[in-house]
Amino acid sequence: MKKPLILLLLLSSLYSVSWAQSQAKINLSIDYKFFNLPDDSPYIEVYLTIHGNSLKYLLNENKKLQASAELTYMIYQKDSIIAFNKFKIISPEYAENEIVNDIIDLKRIPLKNGIYEFEFIARDLADSLSIENRVELEPLNFSKTNMEFSEIQFANSIKTSEENSPFSKSGLEILPNIGNFYPKNLNVVGFYAELYNSNIVMEENEVFLIDYSISPNNSDEVINNLRSYQRATASSVIPIAQTFDIEQLPSGNYSLKISCKNKLNETLLVKEAIFQRSNPNLENLSLVNVDNSFAAQITNIALLKEYINSTTPIASAAEIEFAKNQMEYSQLEFMQKYFLNFWKERDKSDPEQAWLNYKREVEIADKEFGYGGIKGYQTERGRVYLQYGKPNAVQNMTYEPNTYPYSVWQYYKLKGYTNRRFIFYSPTMETLGYQLLHSNMPGEIQNRNWQAELENKKTNRGKTYEMQQDEVINERAKDLFDNPR
Repeated sequence: MKKPLILLLLLSSLYSVSWAQSQAKINLSIDYKFFNLPDDSPYIEVYLTIHGNSLKYLLNENKKLQASAELTYMIYQKDSIIAFNKFKIISPEYAENEIVNDIIDLKRIPLKNGIYEFEFIARDLADSLSIENRVELEPLNFSKTNMEFSEIQFANSIKTSEENSPFSKSGLEILPNIGNFYPKNLNVVGFYAELYNSNIVMEENEVFLIDYSISPNNSDEVINNLRSYQRATASSVIPIAQTFDIEQLPSGNYSLKISCKNKLNETLLVKEAIFQRSNPNLENLSLVNVDNSFAAQITNIALLKEYINSTTPIASAAEIEFAKNQMEYSQLEFMQKYFLNFWKERDKSDPEQAWLNYKREVEIADKEFGYGGIKGYQTERGRVYLQYGKPNAVQNMTYEPNTYPYSVWQYYKLKGYTNRRFIFYSPTMETLGYQLLHSNMPGEIQNRNWQAELENKKTNRGKTYEMQQDEVINERAKDLFDNPR
């Protein structure tokens, strides 16, 4: 396989570096999109950001501070590895106390239509701290005959490409936005997509219209006149790239919609993707009327703050950031408007009942999982309970020899997946609650060494132990996780 190209782009970060500073595990973000080539050659683009302040910096031969990390990508089909790549990333050199930068990487890996899993391992070469995860990818299924869009890739910037690089595509240099989140310092949302096979379903050289717009999530009304058009001629692949100025876009969840229309103005195809905007300086809450609403009846600021905090397990990143800003100002009216709007986003017809239903679950979580001054929703088990609902099966193992107390949860069906499991453990012997140790739910912690970490070192005579691949330390814990009762 041809070795994918690597390009490192540097983004300013608000951290300085010192050779003596201690580091936690690598902090990174990964995303991916599928695209296709005219000769029916699908591929995956894997986007990576390593947060510069999470690496450990050492003095190099030039008396400068520098960090390095080793990345391993593996793509599985069933139990077979069909793509493997291990590579090293080296940071720029820094003087002590100089501002460090995040590192962005992109790889393209050819794939055939099918169902895959993606695994990555990231290791800081300075101290061998590592993280890893394995996730199920969305099915890859491009058509040879039907007109269809690729996935929509959000971008922080799109500009004409002056040289060929992995970030170059269709004559453009596209800097990806990982996570589809635009904070207050990013005032332009860019996107890239491709339309395939229009020449098969349309007449040769037929001209048609591609329309793209931004509207509030769950609404068809275009906001702030954020709409544009592109005339296109039927072809095997048509690139679509555009940027919108979102400086005046309030915080919230938004839908980017791309559609193509024929010469009769009939909509032939629509593609949609969601992004989040946080703009604390411009909140569109002035239009929210709390008069005669349940939110208006909550007049105690401390109580309202507690209610808002309790929604964290089900709130988006943008909502959490905005709520934090509102609570810092402690303005009752705006907090009421935010709280009402939050529940209207979930149930427009009866937001009060949606809140009351959730409030009952918060009370259950507090009773079941809270301890000391820690609320139930602030715990790992409480967060999972509120985010995903009550598990179908639970096994609590409090006094099993040689392991910390642990609890195995199983969901028969969860967000389109089946047999999703979570294992929590308490290395403090229940004095400080339980932590999520491992799960097979995409987006959650997937810890290959969870059995080794579950072992109670104090009850094993202080021996040091590093789990080897395929080794089983505690058969019962593994059996309960693999086959919940």
